[in-house]
Parts: sequence; structure tokens; C-alpha cells
Amino acid sequence: MYRTFDPVKFGKRIRQYRLLAGLTQSALAERLGVSSQAISSWENSLTMPDIENLYNLARLLHVPVDDLLRSEESRTTWMIGVDGGGTKTEFALFNSDGEVLKTFRLGGSNSYWVSTEKTLEILKEGIDQCLKLVPEARGVFAGIAGDMTEHIQGALQEKYPQIKLWVGSDSINAFHSANGDYAMICGTGSILITADGDGYRRIGGWGALLGDFGSAFNIGREAVRYALSYLQGIYDSPYMHDAIARKIKSDNLCRSARDWTAPDIAEFSTLVFEGYHAGIKEAADILQKEMRNLATFLDHAFPLGGKLLLCGGVMEHNHAILIPMLEEYCTTKFEYILPELPPIYGACVACCRYMQLPCGDNFSETFKADYRKLN
Repeated sequence: MYRTFDPVKFGKRIRQYRLLAGLTQSALAERLGVSSQAISSWENSLTMPDIENLYNLARLLHVPVDDLLRSEESRTTWMIGVDGGGTKTEFALFNSDGEVLKTFRLGGSNSYWVSTEKTLEILKEGIDQCLKLVPEARGVFAGIAGDMTEHIQGALQEKYPQIKLWVGSDSINAFHSANGDYAMICGTGSILITADGDGYRRIGGWGALLGDFGSAFNIGREAVRYALSYLQGIYDSPYMHDAIARKIKSDNLCRSARDWTAPDIAEFSTLVFEGYHAGIKEAADILQKEMRNLATFLDHAFPLGGKLLLCGGVMEHNHAILIPMLEEYCTTKFEYILPELPPIYGACVACCRYMQLPCGDNFSETFKADYRKLN
């Protein structure tokens, strides 16, 4: 029983769910068999749909009728989690119960590879999209790759003074994506992170060009070195040279390299893994060398061992190859964990942490179910 019906809230919910469904007023009107003016009138709380249109409206918007008619706003807090990397930036509009209303992706926001202004542009666009759906969102955590997080946080806080907002490293997202003592993120670059009191301790993350252990950049760079060494007669196998030449559509690697960025070089890592599966010796040599260096890095960083989350594209897609190598080369005993949920989940957990809101027992399961439905 609804003790007090609020037509204003009802109209706002219709608009919110319509936008969430990606429908214009005209498109929704056409599907319902009513005029666009009728939809506008409902959303502006001037009139109410009749019973038949109410039920058809709920069906088309994929929402229970009760959700449209409920008299009270949810007591949960709506928030925005952001996972920003070199190739994409993912946004999740979620609440403190773990319910996910919307996820979407925009371009890369790593300030090492794009300008700080471009990073801000992408973050503002994504936050604005979320606020159109739920204007009452109260918290944002953006875990993004690159530098300039303090500057970016200041600029965003100035634009959104009504929101509690934090910007940090994307490694924080990975650290909160599962329960572990440490997280090793191997993407274009790499970084190791652990909790340290109320903050975090980060090791590595020097930037791909300086050589982060276990990174796609390091692996791709070694592939280029093998290719150039073949041209100088040091290695007999042409595999790396030919594979890279096919990928860049040029035999002149040195001339082409003048225009390569770190993500371009990181792309060559895929050729190494393809070579490994094809039984190419130098591909296996590259991966074994990289995992040996990473194992030494881990041994020195955390000699007591513990639960180690392995995150990032390099580990996510190639763990069957790389984990046995780490187990062989590490003298420290680690329990290797592959997070079941993506880094955007960790960004949402971090947002709750900064908002000082507990993640209940069902938070992860609810998030997982909603995220899979949306993706």
C-alpha cells in the first residue's frame, strides 16, 4: 500500500529509466502507441498514464511497476566508480547494496598517453552521463592510470562541489577487486600495491618506458630487440622480425620505431604469446626472462609471502603460461589469485571505503549478477 504518492518522483523515474533504456521520448511514445506529448506530460508530472499504459511502460523499460510507483526514495546511496586505463575508461553507476544501474566505456584516460585536459574531458563526460540518470549520486572514486591525480581531483571537485570525490591510481581498483594481501597489475606498464595503514604502498609503476617488470611494454620491447638482433645476425630465427614486420606492414623496423608509442610497443607482446604457443624458442626465452625478473622483484618486495592478486591484461589472458613460471622462479611462497570480478568492481569497493559505507555480505554477489546482465 502506498501511503503517499509523489507524482514528481514518479515522473523523474520514468525519465531516468527511459534514458537508461536508451530511448528518446518519441521512441518510447511510438512503442507505447501514444504521443510524444503524453510522455513529456508524464515525465513533467502533469498527467498520469492509465493502468494499461502503466504496465506497458514498466514492461518496455524493464522495471517492476512497484519501482515506478514507490512513494519513498531508496535509502541506499548512489555512487560512481571509474576504472581508467590506457585504452578505455569504464564507469559504473551503483549503490551501497551492490546494485549496478549502468555501465559504459569511453576512451583511454591515462595521462601518460593523453593530455591532462583529455583525461578530464573523458572523466567529466562519464560523470555527467551518470548524473543524468541519478542526479542524487553522492560519491565518486576514479582509479586512473598515469600521473596528475591531485590536479585532476581538484579540477573535478571544482566542477562537482556537491559530490564527495576522490581520484587515485588504477592500482587501487585492482587491489580491491578480490581479497588479497597484495595486487600485481600487469598491463601496458605494471605496479605492485598493498594496504599500508589508512593508505596504500605502491612499488614499481615507474612508467612503461622505464621498464616495469611483467608489463606488456617490457615483453614487446624484448620482441623488438630479438627482431633487430636477427637483422644483425645475432639470432638465426626470423620469427620476431617477420611477425613485427607483418603487424606494422614494413620491413624497416628502425625507421618505423620513431613513431611508436609505449602502447604500440606493448601490442607486440601478443606476438610473443602467439610465438610461445607455436613453440618458438625465443618467445619462450622472452617470457621466462620477464617472469624471472618479476619473481626477483616480488621476492624482495614481500619476502613473507601471502595472497597475491594477479591483475591486468597480461595476467588475465595468459595466466596459464605465466603462473607456473612465477611458481618456479619465486623463492617466496605466494598464493596466486585471479580476481573473478573486473577492476571496475574494485573502484566501486574503494568508493564505498572512502565514503565510509560498509560493503555487505551480498554486495559482491549482487554486483556480479547486475554487471553480467549489463555486459
